[in-house]
Amino acid sequence: VLNTAEANGAGAKRLAEDLSAKYEVGVLPIDVMNMSDADIDRILKEALNEFDISKLDIRIPNWLSVLEDEHPVKKQFNEVIGNVTGEFRKFKHAEMIREKLAECPLFESVNITSLDSGTGEVVIEISCSDELYNGIVEEIIGDAINDRGKFIELLQSSKQAKRIFDQYKTALDQVKATGYGIACPSVEEMVLDSPQIIRQGSRYGIRLRALAPSIHMVKVDVESCFEPIIGSEEQSKQLLDKIMKDYETEPAGIWNSEIFGRKLSEVVNDGIRAKLFLLPENVQYKFRETLEKVVNKGRGGIIVFIL
Repeated sequence: VLNTAEANGAGAKRLAEDLSAKYEVGVLPIDVMNMSDADIDRILKEALNEFDISKLDIRIPNWLSVLEDEHPVKKQFNEVIGNVTGEFRKFKHAEMIREKLAECPLFESVNITSLDSGTGEVVIEISCSDELYNGIVEEIIGDAINDRGKFIELLQSSKQAKRIFDQYKTALDQVKATGYGIACPSVEEMVLDSPQIIRQGSRYGIRLRALAPSIHMVKVDVESCFEPIIGSEEQSKQLLDKIMKDYETEPAGIWNSEIFGRKLSEVVNDGIRAKLFLLPENVQYKFRETLEKVVNKGRGGIIVFIL
């Protein structure tokens, strides 16, 4: 409070502004001897504004919250939020926070929906345009959704793909971790044979036999070797230096290095694919047949392959 007999004078107002800028707090020119109820309300309100925000609740569309952090839109959003929350912290800054957020082109509207001076909580609600949402959906899907029929078709296809993926997810995690994974069959895949009566001595019972396909995944490291003949030793060293320089600058970019007009990734991939498809069908069948015997009849025995 700046106590002055001329609370409405230009000099008092100018001094209040200077003090406010210097100490970064609100300053009110008040004639304390003739203070009214309205002046008291102004003082209390200004005092409350100097308290820190105890909780800043920024509510955004749920589709934006589940977007991957690596997505450009989510990155920009996190950057804007980080800058705003780091710069402003007092209750009086709530409107400044709203204005800063409103400057972001991602947001269609930014509104303060709640200001609770008793608890120090501020709630700001952000909405985004339908154009932004549709653009992100098309980017994720890889195609434009122009009608409801196509959207339903996409949902059905996604549901089927998710059901298949969920069945194999555990096996994929296992094969990445240990090199071997098993996907158990679902109830729909089980086939029950006709029940049979069996006899054990003087006692009888029934046999229920079921068949179900299990998927066994094995991780096999395939080696691919590429040995181009360049010419002289000096030329080979120059090519090696270029490849190593690209690798040091950007390790992942080495696969885009061109050798004889082809990318290194294409050359290596061709070598790997050639080895994979060289496995004869009869050998594949024997692998499968052997694995079935181990699963159904094996008791921890050892299998030896002689090549």
